[in-house]
Amino acid sequence: MAAFNVSLPNILAELDERFPMGIQSADYNAYATAIAEHRRRQTANFEFIEGAGRDKKKRTVRVHWKKMCTITPADCTDECAVSTNEITDDSEDYTITGCKMVHFKESWKRHRTAPHRLEESVAFALNAHLNTMDTWLNEQWLAFVEASKGDHEYTQMPVGSNNSGDWEIASNDWTDTLAIHFGLAAQFARFSDFYMLSGLNLYPEITKARAYAANGEGKGENNLWGTLPVVFDPLKMESVNAGKTYMINPHSLALITDNWWDAVPVEHGGNHRMFTVPSRNIPGVSYDVHNVETCSSDDFVSSWQIRANYEFVLNPEGCTANRTGVLAFKKVTGI
Repeated sequence: MAAFNVSLPNILAELDERFPMGIQSADYNAYATAIAEHRRRQTANFEFIEGAGRDKKKRTVRVHWKKMCTITPADCTDECAVSTNEITDDSEDYTITGCKMVHFKESWKRHRTAPHRLEESVAFALNAHLNTMDTWLNEQWLAFVEASKGDHEYTQMPVGSNNSGDWEIASNDWTDTLAIHFGLAAQFARFSDFYMLSGLNLYPEITKARAYAANGEGKGENNLWGTLPVVFDPLKMESVNAGKTYMINPHSLALITDNWWDAVPVEHGGNHRMFTVPSRNIPGVSYDVHNVETCSSDDFVSSWQIRANYEFVLNPEGCTANRTGVLAFKKVTGI
C-alpha cells in the first residue's frame, strides 16, 4: 500500500485551504444555516452518550423527571387533613438510531494524468461530501421542526387564524405589528426563551427596517423587529418548508450525534483507517470516516465513507399537552 502514498495529515491540511471561489464551487457549499444556528442555542445536554462503547450499535439513555400538574389553592381550615397531592415520576428513552452515509473513491491510475495531486483530490472530495452531509442534516432538521409544531395558545391574535397547527396570516399583514403579537404568542406558550426561524416571510421587512434605521421614520420599525431574535435560512426554508416561519424554544429541541471513533486515526490491517472529522459548519457535530486502500485490476484504490450517527429529539411535554416548544406561522395569499 505504500505505493499509493495517500498521506492523511496532508489531506486534512488540504481541507484548511480555500478553494478558488468560482461559480462551480457553489455546487459543493454547505447550506446548513438553520441547524447551525440552533446548535449554537441548544442547551440539551447529552454529552454522557459519547464514548459509550464501540460494541453497541444503538446507544440509549433514559431521562427521568418529576411531575405535579394539579396544584390548586384552597381556603384554609383548622382540620389536620392528610394531603392527597403526590408527585409522580416520568421518564423517556432517547436512542441514537439514525445513520446516513456518503462515499467516494480515488485511484492511482487516474492521477497519472490528472492535473491535481492525489491529496488535493481526496481533500476536495472529502470537503464536498462533508458539506453534503451538513446540508442533508439541515434539511432533516427543518422537517423535524415542522413535525414538532404544537398548539397555538395565543388565540387572540388580531390577524390570521389557526389551520391544523399553522397560524395562517395574509401576506399583507406581515408588517412590523406582527413583532408585538409574536412576543405575546411566546408569553402565552410559556416560552422562557425563543427565536424565529424564517425563510422569505420576514426577510424583506426586517432587511428594510435595518437599512432605514438611521432615518427618523424607520427607527421605530427597526426597534420593533429588534425585539425578535430571527434566524434566516431562505434557501432551505423555501425548498423544505415554503411560506413558513417558526417560533422555537431552543431548550425544547435538540440534535444529538455520536461517534464510534476518535480524531486520532485507528488502523487495522495496515490498510483500513477509522477516525472522526468535525463538521466545518455545524457546531459540535463530527462524522465518522472510514478509509480503505486496496489493489484491484492493477490499480491502487482509496475508498472513503463518511457517516453521521444522529437523532432529533423533542423535550418531553409537561402538564400541558402539545406544548412542544415550536409554533408554526404561514404566509397565505392576502386580500
